[in-house]
Amino acid sequence: VFDSGGSLGSIVTQGPAQAKMRAAVHGKAAHAGLDPDKGVNAIYAMSSIIEQIKAFCKDMNDEILINVGTINGGSRSNVVPDFCEIGIDLRYSEERSAEHVLSFLNSVKPDQKDASTSVTYKLREPMMKTPASAELFEKVKLQAQSIGLNIGEVSVSGGSDGNICSKYC
Repeated sequence: VFDSGGSLGSIVTQGPAQAKMRAAVHGKAAHAGLDPDKGVNAIYAMSSIIEQIKAFCKDMNDEILINVGTINGGSRSNVVPDFCEIGIDLRYSEERSAEHVLSFLNSVKPDQKDASTSVTYKLREPMMKTPASAELFEKVKLQAQSIGLNIGEVSVSGGSDGNICSKYC
């Protein structure tokens, strides 16, 4: 199974695995004007976790890509927010890399007393180059040449249905 996410004239034949993750912080709501000290601000707590993720990423190699892409939390500006969630995209080439990142995310602690965290994730297979897909690529390349097209193959950091299907080819 191929993908077309590379440059024009190239076919993607392999790529990293991908994980979609969510990290959540649960705090305690309180009225920001009347009883702010009774609340546990989940957004402040999440900001400390994001800083920990940022520091963790500095030690990563090029085989692992981590992106905090979304953040949601709070309900109104006059309420200490009791919930905050971030969406994290992880790209990796080896399963142990994903395990390392998951272990880290499960170990981070917010800096707000009485805040709790949870991490959920869904892993997606890598797009693997197999003997069958290599043979298919050569057939496609020959057909393209027969009509005057030159194509090559590339590996990219994107994810597609090819990640799921490639192990069956």
